[in-house]
Amino acid sequence: MAERSRSSRRCAVAVNPQCRGSRGGVGVDRISGLANDLLGHILSFVPALEAVRSSALSRRWRRAWTHTPDLKISDELHQDRFLDFARAVLAQYGAPDIPSLNVTIGCRPNLGPATTAWLCDAMARVVGSICVEMDRYSLDQLVLPRSLQAKAMILNLSANFYEKPLLIFPEPPEAAAFGRLAELSLSNLKLQIYGFGEFLSSCFPQLRKLHLRNVCNATGKQGLWPLILHMDMLEELKVDDVFQLMLLQVVAANLRLLTVSHCFKSLAALTTDTLVKISAPRLEVISWSGRFPKQLNFLTDVRCVRRLSGLLVYWPNILTIEYSLPDVVQFLETCSGADQLDVCVHIPDGWNPSMLAREDDDDKTEAAKPSQGQECDPWQPPKDQMQLGSLREIRISGFVGTDPEMELANLLFGVGAARPALERISISSFAQLSDRMDRIALKMKARFPFKGGRWETSQWGEITWTKNIDGL
Repeated sequence: MAERSRSSRRCAVAVNPQCRGSRGGVGVDRISGLANDLLGHILSFVPALEAVRSSALSRRWRRAWTHTPDLKISDELHQDRFLDFARAVLAQYGAPDIPSLNVTIGCRPNLGPATTAWLCDAMARVVGSICVEMDRYSLDQLVLPRSLQAKAMILNLSANFYEKPLLIFPEPPEAAAFGRLAELSLSNLKLQIYGFGEFLSSCFPQLRKLHLRNVCNATGKQGLWPLILHMDMLEELKVDDVFQLMLLQVVAANLRLLTVSHCFKSLAALTTDTLVKISAPRLEVISWSGRFPKQLNFLTDVRCVRRLSGLLVYWPNILTIEYSLPDVVQFLETCSGADQLDVCVHIPDGWNPSMLAREDDDDKTEAAKPSQGQECDPWQPPKDQMQLGSLREIRISGFVGTDPEMELANLLFGVGAARPALERISISSFAQLSDRMDRIALKMKARFPFKGGRWETSQWGEITWTKNIDGL
């Protein structure tokens, strides 16, 4: 009996968190003494399944997960009973409004109509941010709720680039259905509204960030469709792989960042008079990759643009004879006030400048012929081109030192390129070619012996030219 009593006392000491010393003991359970909001914040960093399992720790933790501000629901750990679990989580959550909801689905059986119905109900309760992402497969379709309280929404409805589920908006939408949404990102999906831009402009009055990636439209002749945005609050617009786009028209008084990537590459777009019209008096950064439209018009002064990035020049491609340099030059002329320029130039292996002058029966070589019957060097632009007078820094990566690359360097900062504000040139190669950098540096110094600055090679193999402080 005495032995049993000593055992009970030992057990009592073991479960009492306040009875052990700091050496070899448990000490005070300070975490359980935190407020519900703090416990919920801690549990917001783990998946919802683990947060729910914390209820087994003690009575204090039994419903702590219902106060988490960020619900992370995934079918990774319970593929067979995902929907039952997801429904139970929403039913037992401690408040009618959910601050943040992140849903990741990667199992095909969980992508049916029942899941989309649950998603619609769950999204309607979110007041902060919504993130829905497919991990391995594609959702059949998603119908948005008639109204949203959320301020930010990210939808990635397919893990397959070629499968685009349908995103269905409510029709007719309520007047303030999406009035709180400030950030919207849509990826890997198909739209069912031809006038999607007009729909956003009228129903999303507070939208500040809009990202569209790998998006197409299910309506329109030959799949071609316009994106017309009149949004005073819009500050950031990114359109990436938006298929069959024939018109991009943006009127946004507060737009600061514009990114356009590979939106005019389809065969239908090539045979159509594609047009981009931008009215954004506060535009500061433009990132452009891929083909340009047939017409690119800036309706407001773009001298406020300080940075140009994403430009990718395919130096005359041998297979398609795609000569994109004139479009890039015209674009640079339009935004001549930029002081930061990022350009990626792709030069095919084995190409040399003489290939531009080769005789070929293919009429695509017309772009390589001199204009108006005058002799011209394709590597040396006329004096009225490429005048980026405020350009301060040029960086070239992946430089090997071939003759075409040296001619490209001559185009960028050679004798014929006026760069009065240029302060620094940085040239780097590949790690495997680090032993060649000394020879490349000697070649650069001999070809471009600029006054008022000095060429140097760093210990990491980077070649730099830096303007002297006094300019002499």
